[in-house]
Amino acid sequence: MQNNNKIYKIKHGMTLRSPSGFPPPGQQTLDLPDDAAQTASSDDTSRAATCCFSGHRRLTAADRRLIDERLDDVLYRLIDRGVRTFKAGGALGFDTVAAQRVLEMRERFGDVRLFLELPCRDQCRGWPLEDVVLYKKILGSCDGARYVSDFYYNGCMNERNRRLVDGSGWLVCYLTQNAGGTAATYNHARDRGLRLINLARPGVDFAALSGNKK
Repeated sequence: MQNNNKIYKIKHGMTLRSPSGFPPPGQQTLDLPDDAAQTASSDDTSRAATCCFSGHRRLTAADRRLIDERLDDVLYRLIDRGVRTFKAGGALGFDTVAAQRVLEMRERFGDVRLFLELPCRDQCRGWPLEDVVLYKKILGSCDGARYVSDFYYNGCMNERNRRLVDGSGWLVCYLTQNAGGTAATYNHARDRGLRLINLARPGVDFAALSGNKK
């Protein structure tokens, strides 16, 4: 097994500065208090402008309706706050929906970027053909992709989830269960101090999208 911390696919003239994370986009407009803006490091600025996604692979028709109703609104609000970099894990279900929406936003706003944190190169092995085709389409359209490993191994999914959170300032998720990969990612993001938006909650609480982080 070979870990590939430095494997990137770069498009649209973007340059990834280091294997530990993705670069901040240009022209960020961050809603920070004056003193915080003066002392914020480049890493802090990058995190404030970066959002990751996590959600369940299996979505019911009701789940899809709820996501369709809420995701675009959340993305618009994040972009309005200066978020320009979005990271998805390339999984079925919510990851795929979120990645597609970000690509649509990129067409509208131009400076929005989608990066994929992927567990392994053979992630889509065994998927239905239509899902494989869509996965490869998203992979071919994104601004960059990084792989944990060439091949699947026990733990590569968890490492992918950790990479999604690390370097991000926001997590937008679709979480309805207290166990599993999405719950673990949510808990890690909470422990890391990310702002959390769960689209599955009754009436999305947009408080995280207003005011400043305490």
